[in-house]
Amino acid sequence: MAHQIFRIKKAFTVKDAPEIMKQNCLIFMESGHNRVANNIIQRNEGYIREKMSHMVEKQFGEYGIKEPAQFIYMPELAQEREKKIRYYAPAYNILAPVPALPTNALAMFLNYGNISPCFFRYEGWTKDKDNNSINPVFSIYFFCCDTMEDGPAMIDHLFSIYDDIDKKKREEEKRLAEIEEQMAFACNSPEDNGDRFCRIPDNPSLAAFLSFNADTTADERFDYDTQQLMKEVSEKINQLRLNGVDEWIIQQLALPHNRLSRLVVTKDFKIILPDYNYMEIKMEPIIKSVFLLFLENEDGIPFKCLSDYRERLTTIYNKVKEYTNDGTRLSADRVWQTIYNLTNPLSNSINEKCTRIKEAFLSQFDEHLANYYYITGKRGEAKKITLPRKLIEIQCEL
Repeated sequence: MAHQIFRIKKAFTVKDAPEIMKQNCLIFMESGHNRVANNIIQRNEGYIREKMSHMVEKQFGEYGIKEPAQFIYMPELAQEREKKIRYYAPAYNILAPVPALPTNALAMFLNYGNISPCFFRYEGWTKDKDNNSINPVFSIYFFCCDTMEDGPAMIDHLFSIYDDIDKKKREEEKRLAEIEEQMAFACNSPEDNGDRFCRIPDNPSLAAFLSFNADTTADERFDYDTQQLMKEVSEKINQLRLNGVDEWIIQQLALPHNRLSRLVVTKDFKIILPDYNYMEIKMEPIIKSVFLLFLENEDGIPFKCLSDYRERLTTIYNKVKEYTNDGTRLSADRVWQTIYNLTNPLSNSINEKCTRIKEAFLSQFDEHLANYYYITGKRGEAKKITLPRKLIEIQCEL
């Protein structure tokens, strides 16, 4: 037989999964280096990507953002590691060479001592009942070919298997949609003298779906504009991580360099991180003003109390504008209206500004460090910047 394909896992759940696996992807992985297998992938990489372009989009996790399928070739990924490592470890000396990345890093993460050439494909996600975490589910196929010439036939065979899986999944989703429609009709039925009672069918998948969506109440959701902004930020950050190396691979490579940097606000209101190769975090004046307001309030500020800081925020904004040459000149009335909306508890403006601050840091380095620098906090509690105060130096006159 010219080639063989065998499935070893119908549903392989990866707990505490690395970011690289939290996406709609097909991953080629191996331990060591199989010359024939790698030549097949390299010679047919365009063909694989063309095949994947016809795959259905799939979503990961509770935000429900669907993404087209991506092909991740681990040996190639190893060659493109530098930008990702520097994103994860911003303190890494910009002049120092980055360490080598093993091409079997995924196998190492999954505790496989020796793994033959195989394909991991993202099939969906599941929610862990014990710790409420979201984990990706994969199928795993090993393959072997007698000759490189049989590569296209092997790829066709593999994708025919994936097509069958996707077809069955679409049929299941259609069946669940029909059940939901029947339930919706039952819930709106005028029977039972106005007492509307909906019984969840005996369907574990649907029951889990309904239970999950019941976890989030309407008043906990952001408005549409902010949801779109959060989606936009998420997509930008995912581009840095897409086919990238995240902490699960490079912790051991860059861990000594994973430290928090000092944050300096210079006399001309620039935000500098000296220990991250003097990185500058750029923000628009109003965004920077919100950041500085929270930076000077160590104990944080509840959003519902922002109106108490209206005058202070206006003062900070006017000082920031003195050192900003962005060409914009707002009238006093426009400035007042902007500040008023931002500090109005009924407005969503503050959520938008905090998302922009988060984006400014996440565009430069990974969240495991960045979350100390942007504004965070639980719902209903004071929001704050958690960076230790000993690392903050404010040189400007606020």
